[in-house]
Amino acid sequence: MRHYLHPSDILSLGEEGLREVSIKNNLKIRDYSIQILLEFAQDSISQEKEYVQAEQFLLNQKLDQLDLLDKNIKELERKIEDLFVQTEGAILLSVSGIGVVTGAELFAEMGDITDFDHAGQLIKMAGTNPIVKQSGG
Repeated sequence: MRHYLHPSDILSLGEEGLREVSIKNNLKIRDYSIQILLEFAQDSISQEKEYVQAEQFLLNQKLDQLDLLDKNIKELERKIEDLFVQTEGAILLSVSGIGVVTGAELFAEMGDITDFDHAGQLIKMAGTNPIVKQSGG
């Protein structure tokens, strides 16, 4: 997206060029998708490339912001993981389906596990204590 913003860029690459970009960037774009992309670019009613340079500049700035946010999120997740594995809450990672971020959130919400006398209290605090209402046996 960053390097081929305009339909004319897609058309100039052609089928082989798109395939090379896909391989180079590990995008795994199938031949069928390449054909659809080329058709959409061909049928596009976009303005000429020179008339949309300001919008392309703004789009690139937004993509830069997205990259920065992704980088910051990954850095925060690494810090959370580093701190979390040093706590007793790291035992939560042994539960199937609980990752570092979820485990850290759960541990932070639970607080000190010794405050609970039995598992039912923890379940009730989490709001996942379903009550069966039925008549008969």
